[in-house]
Amino acid sequence: MGEPPLLRLVALVAFVGTYLGLGLGRVPGLRVDRTGMAIIGAAVMVVGGVIRWDQAVAAVDVHTLVLLFGMMVVSAYLRLSGFFALVTTWMVRRATSSS
Repeated sequence: MGEPPLLRLVALVAFVGTYLGLGLGRVPGLRVDRTGMAIIGAAVMVVGGVIRWDQAVAAVDVHTLVLLFGMMVVSAYLRLSGFFALVTTWMVRRATSSS
């Protein structure tokens, strides 16, 4: 059961385009960051017919998303509280140079 050549081309373009955007960090000329590129790439795969909607939904691991969201919340509060600046200052004071 072979895939149509156009479907393979859509998959290849979406995959390569997404990874180029992820590698660059921001797409020149667009206000799209890595998160936006991932969402656009996934949307192109679904709209282009490379993967069905139900397959895309089944591929999402909710436990991983909840873990990542929780880590982002903790990290944001640590940054707001000044924790990272405090640790950076502590480390710089204790750093020694070999030269």
